[in-house]
Amino acid sequence: MTYGGKKSSKSKTGQKPPLPWWRGAVIYQIYPRSFRDSNGDGVGDLRRCIDGLDYVALLDVDAVWLSPFFKSLMDDFGYDVAANSGAAAPGSLSPATGDIAERQ
Repeated sequence: MTYGGKKSSKSKTGQKPPLPWWRGAVIYQIYPRSFRDSNGDGVGDLRRCIDGLDYVALLDVDAVWLSPFFKSLMDDFGYDVAANSGAAAPGSLSPATGDIAERQ
């Protein structure tokens, strides 16, 4: 049996090491294009994802997985990166979901 890429061994007390937090966590995935829409264009956006975190907190989740929201050709619903060299630059996020400046 492996544990974290290494062979698992019991401690001197005979107990296994504790599992990483994420092994038993409830993770809520947010796909920004369909989660919430702030301007009525039918496409969810980053601003409304942020506004919706209170709702997600009520679900008592342990973590949030935010799906990609960078510039895309939309050949595969946003998972195709149009320009991976500028992924963290201002203006590099999808115009449909919002700009990185909105995160600050």
